[in-house]
Amino acid sequence: MSLSYVKGSLKNVDKDGDGIADHLQFKMINYIGSGSAYVSDFKVLVDGEDMTDKATLKIAGQAPKPVKSLTYVTAYYGDEILVEIKHDGKIKPGLHRVELSARIEWYPISVKFEDTV
Repeated sequence: MSLSYVKGSLKNVDKDGDGIADHLQFKMINYIGSGSAYVSDFKVLVDGEDMTDKATLKIAGQAPKPVKSLTYVTAYYGDEILVEIKHDGKIKPGLHRVELSARIEWYPISVKFEDTV
């Protein structure tokens, strides 16, 4: 049971059209299971910096929702999850390390990866 990073999905995108990449995006696949649950102790780190309050989750066809310390989610096994982090141009092209951690009820989740944008 895990969340798996989709290798090569890390992208730095310009969402406001000013020519400066301002959002980091990546995809994961839900291999944990199906259902609804509260996700607690949610943390999103990029290169060691806590960016939890700047992150959103978009699970399958659902609307994006902000990541909070306690977030209610519904997902099905195999769903694609898009994580987006607003960084206002702070994240430059190159190799980056991303870490996500959380707890789904009693089950700890940890995803760590490095990729290049």
